[in-house]
Amino acid sequence: SNMGLNHAFFDFDCERFAADAARLLVDKGCGRLGLVSAPLNFSYGQCMRNGFDTALQETGIEESRVSARLGDSIDVIADCVGRLMKQKHNRPDGFVCGNVEATVGVIAGVENAGLVVGEDVRIVAKQPSASLLKWLGRPVYGIEDDLNAAGFGVATSLINVIDGAPVEDNQTIVYPETWGNLVADTSIQN
Repeated sequence: SNMGLNHAFFDFDCERFAADAARLLVDKGCGRLGLVSAPLNFSYGQCMRNGFDTALQETGIEESRVSARLGDSIDVIADCVGRLMKQKHNRPDGFVCGNVEATVGVIAGVENAGLVVGEDVRIVAKQPSASLLKWLGRPVYGIEDDLNAAGFGVATSLINVIDGAPVEDNQTIVYPETWGNLVADTSIQN
């Protein structure tokens, strides 16, 4: 968190997520990407934007700006993505989604525009458990943000600081390799 003070934290590496998700999409043949992220007034929104931009610069891939953000309703995201996907010249063929709700909105927008997820468009989503995306019934790549591990980590840090441990010893940023689930392919065969 960019709070301007030294504090304990336990958080998911959103910057690395966005960069890895964009790189995965490029590796799968995508040439123009969209990002559905948190607003930039949130630290994790800034981190996702930085990671996404880094991957775009490294790969030379272009971005199609998505005006919808995490926190918007699924309907708003679907409408925004649907309008974007109806454009012939600027539509993305890959999306990075910061949560499952955004993923549902992106899927709806893509399908409302008459396109097919997994064929015309690929999606990578941050998901709270390795199995959640399979229930969407669409081929979506997922990178797991283990909420149970995060809750345990936050509680442990809090207890440690209350017990007098240095704040610096309770600042943790995690990524799925720590938990053993980097990318869970939920149904794409290629």
